[in-house]
Amino acid sequence: MLHKKVAVLLLVFAIIRSHQVIGTCTIEQKDAILQHCENFIKREQQTPKPIPIQGQPCCNAVNKVPRKGKDIDIQCIVDKLTPTDKEKNDAAKILNLPNHCQEDAPLLQAR
Repeated sequence: MLHKKVAVLLLVFAIIRSHQVIGTCTIEQKDAILQHCENFIKREQQTPKPIPIQGQPCCNAVNKVPRKGKDIDIQCIVDKLTPTDKEKNDAAKILNLPNHCQEDAPLLQAR
């Protein structure tokens, strides 16, 4: 009987731990990106085009999104956008955020 309880507890623990590893993004993470990255993801054309910088609130919010392999799963954020979110924000700009924010992204070099 004790072995069955231990086996069940191990199974529950394994399921919980694996869920954390492959976790998906949350509505709170989406809301944080919409709030902190507002200037970078608006639908309106902006000149000059603003770019988020690592260490600022926008990039901090982006880097909190779970990863898919070594890349930030920003598609998860786009998938959680409501119709109202989509009217105000450009999904392509959201998808581009990791190119500027991902902590291990290559630095852009000036030419």
